[in-house]
Amino acid sequence: MPAAGRATPGHVFDYRCAQELAAGIGTDLLHFPGGHNGNITHPKGFAELLRTVL
Repeated sequence: MPAAGRATPGHVFDYRCAQELAAGIGTDLLHFPGGHNGNITHPKGFAELLRTVL
C-alpha cells in the first residue's frame, strides 16, 4: 500500500515516488498523520491507521 505523510509537501521526492507507485498500480495514496516522521509526531493517529491497514 503506497503511503505518505499528510503534512509532507507534494513536491518532496519520497511523496512523489509513493504517488506515482499508487497511480501505477491503480490505487489511492494512503495518507498517514503528520509528515515524514508521523510515527513520532502523531503516534496515536499513526498507530490507529496502521492497525486498520494491516
